[in-house]
Amino acid sequence: MPSMLPLLYATKNLEISGQSFDAEATAIMGQAFDKAWKEMNVRGQPDLWKESIAKQLIEIAANGERDPEKMSRSALISLGLAPNRFTIRGRQMSS
Repeated sequence: MPSMLPLLYATKNLEISGQSFDAEATAIMGQAFDKAWKEMNVRGQPDLWKESIAKQLIEIAANGERDPEKMSRSALISLGLAPNRFTIRGRQMSS
């Protein structure tokens, strides 16, 4: 499978997995990727993580989201790399 990463930085209209994205949408996906990657502290197999984030961002953009902040957060949450609103904070209860 070809890398999805260059698609996030395209400067022209693209069709990815049957979805059309204009240059503005791909620029937003690139911004979201940069933000998500900066927030991660990845050790080992960074290319695998980059591809996973890129795929998530493409899916999120295909659903109409265009806010890079929300896209970045959603991608990290969907990959289990960021807490979501259902994450319980505080001490764990022991039995």
